[in-house]
Amino acid sequence: MPDAEPRPLPASWYEDPTSLLPPRELLDSLPTPLLAIHMGRVRANIARVLALTNGPERWRPHLKTTKTPEVWAELLAAGLRAFKCATVREAEVFCDLVEREGRDGIDLLLAHPLLGPGLGRLAALATRHPSVTISILVEDARAAATLPAPLTAFVDVDPGMHRTGLSPEHPAEILRVAEALGARLRGIHFYEGHLHDSDPDVRRAAVHAALDRLVELRDRFVASGLEIGELVTSGTPAFLSALSHRDLRGLDSTLHRVSPGTVVFHDVISEHENPELGLAPAALVLARVVSRPAPDRATLDTGTKSVSSDAGDPCCFVLGHEGFEPLHPSEEHLPLRVPPSSAPERGALLALVPRHVCPTVNLHDRALLVDGTQTRETSVAARGHGEKVPRSVLQVHRARR
Repeated sequence: MPDAEPRPLPASWYEDPTSLLPPRELLDSLPTPLLAIHMGRVRANIARVLALTNGPERWRPHLKTTKTPEVWAELLAAGLRAFKCATVREAEVFCDLVEREGRDGIDLLLAHPLLGPGLGRLAALATRHPSVTISILVEDARAAATLPAPLTAFVDVDPGMHRTGLSPEHPAEILRVAEALGARLRGIHFYEGHLHDSDPDVRRAAVHAALDRLVELRDRFVASGLEIGELVTSGTPAFLSALSHRDLRGLDSTLHRVSPGTVVFHDVISEHENPELGLAPAALVLARVVSRPAPDRATLDTGTKSVSSDAGDPCCFVLGHEGFEPLHPSEEHLPLRVPPSSAPERGALLALVPRHVCPTVNLHDRALLVDGTQTRETSVAARGHGEKVPRSVLQVHRARR
């Protein structure tokens, strides 16, 4: 479990954040709350992770955090060609970007065991974009045998998170699913997202123990004649540990990839859990002080509808302000406990680093891209799910009433 007292944040988080914000002449006219993305930091974070993975081959970045085509274009420009996403909406927006940029050889894994209309929607997308290889997760032999063309699949194995996937305690069942996929088997998905102990040595030992079982599974299946082209593991908390696993570095005929996504934007949780990553927060929520209800209180015009509180309190960190303590938010208000001697005035604009950036980004329709001297607005195009209830379904429902 994480420490009761988290590690101190870097000194840079307490420095004046003015250089990260839009030009001063724009600040007074900006609506708040507002998501602001610092593109220089996005590029620096991508470069840092590529240094840690020793190039793009072993990184399959998860797109669920960033959700904006402009940021995804930076990943493509950095040489990345294999990606992971969580929703059909993200897949659609990403494939449209790939087509606009004229990229070939792109590989996208939708890391979810899709059922129902979403599966047909993804298959139609794969048909429209033949230059992108699209895969999903499967955990059932019947679903594997009836997987619609041209989709491919990874067998989903549960390392102990108990969210999706088959238990490695039942290798025969996993083998049946793999064999049912036939030539459309891509490999094994093994997400150990529950292993994020705050002690890096304890975490590394737990991750390595889990990955030992994955390597055993892979070796067993290869010995039985199956081709296991790829092993996909590890989000942000565990990916450094996975990269250090000796047996995953040079598997014959099988590529191991990690799949962190938060690393592109970074957040408070990741900084506490992985200070050694050397990343900087690139996605900020700008908010204004709208009330000073007490000498040691300031209230911002942001709440759970613009900064996610799913990871608990404090839901964010106030950049450049030591001693500003975010309290529990309501839907549209975030109270701060502040030192009376340095309390902000009404109207002051503050920059917040989300505790959990992934769902925070999903709360915003629009974002401001800050790129050197250039500032522009963009759509958070892949937020939500973006699927309408088919009109034919509603017509049948009305006809039956």
